[in-house]
Amino acid sequence: MGFKFSYVCDLLSGLERNRHLKATSAAKAQNPDYRTISSWCLNYSTRLHDKDTDLLAVLSCLFPEKRPDRVYWLQHASLARIISRCLYLGASRLKALSQWQVSGKGDLGECVENVMSQAENQILPKQEVTVEEIDNVLQELASRCRFSGPTVRRKHAAVDVDEVLGPLYRRLSSRDAKWLTRMILKSYHPVQLPADYVLKKVHFLLPHLLLFQNSLEAAVELLKSPSLKLFPPQPQSDLASLLGDKALEHFVPRLGIKIGRPEYYKARSIKHCINMIGQRRMSLERKYDGEYCQIHIDITKGQDCIQIFSKSGKDSTIDRVGIHDVIKQSLAIGEPHCKVSRRCILEGELLVWDDRDGKILEFHKLRKFLNRSGMFIGADLDSQPKSYEHLMIVFFDILLLDDDVCLSKPHRLRRLLLKETVKIISGRAEISEQEIIDFSRPDAIRRLQLALSRSIAERWEGYVIKACDEPYFSILASERGDGFSRWVKLKKDYIPGLGDTADFALIGARYDAKDAPSLSSTCQLSWTHFFIGCLDNKEDVVRLSASPRFRIVDMIGTHSLSVNDMHVLNQWGKFVACDVDSNTAFECYSIRNSLPNMDVAFKTPFVVELLGSGFDKPSNAQYYTLRFPRVLKIHWDRSFEDTISFVELQDLAEKARAIPANELEEENAVWLEKVASTNRKNEYIVDKSQSTTSKSSFTCTSPLSKSAGLNSPGLTPPSVKQAPASLIRDRRPFSQSPTTSSLKKRKRTISSAYLSSTLDFASRLDTTSPNLNFTSSTSILNTISSTLAPASCLKHLKISAPTSATIMEHSATMDLDQDLEQYLRARGSPIPGAWASSIGRSGNHDSSSTQSPDPDQTLSGLGSAFTTPLREHSTVPSHDVSTRAAATLDEALKFIEEAEAETKSNAGPGAVPSQGAALHASLPDGTKRDTEIPVLTDPLRVHPLSPLSTIPMYCAESGFQEDTLRQAPREFTFSAKHFVKSLGFQYTRRTLRLSNPAAVKNDMALGIVLVDFTKPSAVLAMQLYDIGNLLAAELSHPEPDLQPQGKIFFLDSRILKAGGEDGIENKMFLLTDWWSEYGIHYFYATISWRPGIDSTPAPVVSGPRRLIDQINEHENSARATATSSRPRAAANIANVYEPSEVEVLGEWVSVDPTVHTLGERYYSPPLTTTLLTYEEIFGPLPNWVPGADPTYDGPADDSAIRYSSSAFI
Repeated sequence: MGFKFSYVCDLLSGLERNRHLKATSAAKAQNPDYRTISSWCLNYSTRLHDKDTDLLAVLSCLFPEKRPDRVYWLQHASLARIISRCLYLGASRLKALSQWQVSGKGDLGECVENVMSQAENQILPKQEVTVEEIDNVLQELASRCRFSGPTVRRKHAAVDVDEVLGPLYRRLSSRDAKWLTRMILKSYHPVQLPADYVLKKVHFLLPHLLLFQNSLEAAVELLKSPSLKLFPPQPQSDLASLLGDKALEHFVPRLGIKIGRPEYYKARSIKHCINMIGQRRMSLERKYDGEYCQIHIDITKGQDCIQIFSKSGKDSTIDRVGIHDVIKQSLAIGEPHCKVSRRCILEGELLVWDDRDGKILEFHKLRKFLNRSGMFIGADLDSQPKSYEHLMIVFFDILLLDDDVCLSKPHRLRRLLLKETVKIISGRAEISEQEIIDFSRPDAIRRLQLALSRSIAERWEGYVIKACDEPYFSILASERGDGFSRWVKLKKDYIPGLGDTADFALIGARYDAKDAPSLSSTCQLSWTHFFIGCLDNKEDVVRLSASPRFRIVDMIGTHSLSVNDMHVLNQWGKFVACDVDSNTAFECYSIRNSLPNMDVAFKTPFVVELLGSGFDKPSNAQYYTLRFPRVLKIHWDRSFEDTISFVELQDLAEKARAIPANELEEENAVWLEKVASTNRKNEYIVDKSQSTTSKSSFTCTSPLSKSAGLNSPGLTPPSVKQAPASLIRDRRPFSQSPTTSSLKKRKRTISSAYLSSTLDFASRLDTTSPNLNFTSSTSILNTISSTLAPASCLKHLKISAPTSATIMEHSATMDLDQDLEQYLRARGSPIPGAWASSIGRSGNHDSSSTQSPDPDQTLSGLGSAFTTPLREHSTVPSHDVSTRAAATLDEALKFIEEAEAETKSNAGPGAVPSQGAALHASLPDGTKRDTEIPVLTDPLRVHPLSPLSTIPMYCAESGFQEDTLRQAPREFTFSAKHFVKSLGFQYTRRTLRLSNPAAVKNDMALGIVLVDFTKPSAVLAMQLYDIGNLLAAELSHPEPDLQPQGKIFFLDSRILKAGGEDGIENKMFLLTDWWSEYGIHYFYATISWRPGIDSTPAPVVSGPRRLIDQINEHENSARATATSSRPRAAANIANVYEPSEVEVLGEWVSVDPTVHTLGERYYSPPLTTTLLTYEEIFGPLPNWVPGADPTYDGPADDSAIRYSSSAFI
């Protein structure tokens, strides 16, 4: 009977159901698709290889895209009309079928399923549709289309589409009809079959067969040949290798069947390219910007001896008839000295040559020389071919010469054979330019940089890098490894910082049902394509505030936007979208008739940075624009007035395309410097680029915050839980972060936070003293600062008087022109003050301890539904904490003398004094006072590690996860609940001691939440809300595992790149100075908690605080908690928006030698590689059984751990 089509639908439906399973964490370990495919192939293995089953028909149904010879000439609209006639649909069901054109209603296949499910077909036994029937029908449909392959067209017959498709649809269930519809459209989206895995499960030889003969028909025919038909489809693993090697003897190229191509790697930087190449000897071949051709020569056919295949595998012999004579001349066909006696297969690139200028012309020139099945597509506005313009062919490989199968030869020998076979004809037939580089030599990197800079200066597309000593396919080599025989593409637009970029305006959008299934994971999908506009009257708009007039130059869709950017544009676009006819914000028009119409216009255009692979003329257009544009970043801080105008775009394209004849050496030198500089960057991009940073300074305000002169109504963000990113302090570009070496050179007499935690300055002050001054006198402040800290730390020292319970009000010594509360409000912060709550054990509390918020400070800008990220009411009483106060000079000096005396008295008679640090205090009379203060030591067993490699990190936003995981060699937590719990793990505390020993000593927890810098306004408030409530719930337990105090920092995700080549392991992250000067620019907010002692509400300290103040404060709280006989009391939790909070993350003054902010209380061995056991690093192991303690996630055995100068492995 054949193979039932319902069997194929079982597999496709199973894969469609797996989309939900893939969202689970279990799917990360094993892809459920593989399990579904294996089970399906196992169940139907006997039927697949039955003599009555047409294996070619099965494979054609599974992989319709692998039949380029079949073109049905049916698109969504025409197919929908045919299906409605085949099913005899009435008006109501016809309306339901047309819902595929509406966003969010599913694709055409889903609509067909919904309509047919209302009246399911009754399928009689033995009347089921088979894949053989479907294959015959599709063959008939393809034979009627002029764009189908010549072999299919030869079987052309008069076909009525309704008559051949109607019987199929009326015998299918609704589910199967959905998949038939998608098969005709050649897209199973959202299902994607892993082709190699499915083919291997059907027959283990199929993937290799398709390399040699890239045709399903030829591959199946070879499997049925006498030499291979006895091979089992699924042999045992040890036998499969032997049988595969034996089968290679029968894998030979055939004329008339296209040979497959090796896989490519894309080099994302020079360093990345070098890593892929290794120590091999490589051939750098110039990559030409033309159309790929695989040329088959069969001398026995006489004048019609040439057959040409395109990259897709389609027979394009007739379309490329203009190059046939050149190929015959270059191969000397018909002449005595012709090297081809019977057959030959070559590879080349089809280009257009200009005899007048003696150069290769741009890609768009090919349109007027090449037709597609007799039609010139996209050439309506192109000029007619000139007499000095003609086609040329550039050969770059030879795969077969008579009986010599060149595929197994190394590339260097194939190149020699190619030069012997092909005769060069200037301007007509050439051999690709080549440069050989031996990457085992020390100058290889420099030579590669020179080659790339030369290619960019001369406006080449790039290079294709091939190994000189490797065959065409890796399966033909005796040594096979990862990356073996794979080619490397090296182009400037693959490398960050080298591609052609410009800012453009997105002025409108449209919805296309064809692309909607591939974006099914994007929520609230309203549009799939966005229109790029350039101002025609930019000067009048900027100078005279004239009405903007945009010219539509291009349209971008799924291939140009990441999923995250697509979601952002769909989300925010709803608030500025309007009907095109009712748009009064600007005028727009298009002179490119191939572009569809816009569905909506954006009254406030979006500004995006686009990266392109050079400039080219699009089809049916007479202007230049970026080729293959991809969105790098959405700029919320720029208006459409900052984008490139149409005139500027043409000027930029002209400069980018022009080869500087007289200044080629100078431009080559400029590009060489750029290429060399990119090698120092630790960046990586993907094909569908994520939102990355640009050279502009980082700001991220709401996309609707700037109307940019356009008349648009006041808008409210779509979610009341989204806070604008104006909390970001954009005071210094991130590129100004210093190196570790520069910070090492800073000298310290004594740290600004030198005083030992046992010597608490503020706790010793007599608050009743008449000398106590709460003013912000400049002289007093400067004197105190000079006493307690060296000059380099003065700008970080802040002493402030006690104020109200909000940290946002009136700090006497803030380094802003206005106080922080006013600063945040002016920037549009949704959080006008600090929110605090007391969470802890149950108990009665005074209702007055929780004050009601001031109605004037409510979040009116976000609506009344906004809720704070913490609980608004206390569950138990909180405890009092002493406040900070400024001191007079006499009290400060008195305190230092008492500290020295107490430290000396605590030292035992046999104690060995440690190396102290000199304290230089400026006395009123101008004399210097040197004081040696020895401190108790607490040595570390290894050199301190960067806090970014030891502190738990929570990464919740998928928009930057991929880039984050590439940049940072550490583990991340993707569960907010696990993140909060992990702060109290014993293993976390022991690891944290390697970077922040003082925090661990004082029982203080530290955590970091990474905030996606591309959309902080959309995630910050929600993350504060989630983390805050989880923390509150954890601390509310009678005996919580969390430390009694701690801080969770919300930092910009780009901090993972601030360390340069060393990444997160850069030692500069240990330094207090780095965090105080540069780390503050990555700061968003802090959730801080600390213990209470009694039921008195704890006031929140106002204004910025020094690192020593924060450490002393936590030590006092820890001692108070330890000495209290009562159970652990309430925990005071507060949100803090003071960037100086991040100084807690850096506890060190110097890296080499290591000097802690508490003097030499902590020290470590030299910066060398050491092999230590777990016990030597973290101390004795606890008495526990692996797996028994759910709160411990450390190593399960006493295995050795290697630490180096920059990382631990």
